[in-house]
Amino acid sequence: MAPTTPPEPLDPDMQAQLAQGRHEQLAARLGAAGRHALAGWVLEQIWEFAGACEHYARAGRPLDALRAAIDLGRPDVLDRVIAIFEAADATTRDHAAQLLQRRGRHADAARVLAFGDHSPAARARALIHTN
Repeated sequence: MAPTTPPEPLDPDMQAQLAQGRHEQLAARLGAAGRHALAGWVLEQIWEFAGACEHYARAGRPLDALRAAIDLGRPDVLDRVIAIFEAADATTRDHAAQLLQRRGRHADAARVLAFGDHSPAARARALIHTN
């Protein structure tokens, strides 16, 4: 589920564009300006999860990218986002694994946990739920 609060305040022009249904145009403008987190949020409001995922990844927001990739439901995109967590710190990987487990994606949670020095028991617990 998309966050209801944008990652930064919307100015009146942005609010007007959203009210007019011009989400894609606003997201493109925000992305061109390097405001990828907000562009991702805008696209998530219209369930355009592929674009949201890409913007969140560019913004350095791997957990938001993961959430959007799960909602998108495309294994190729989910695999690309999961790969991001190889370079993430242990806390971020833990949060990713928790998100995946809450969404019933236990095998994917075990994949994320395999990137770090997480205990084999944590990985095993995640895998047990896949059956």
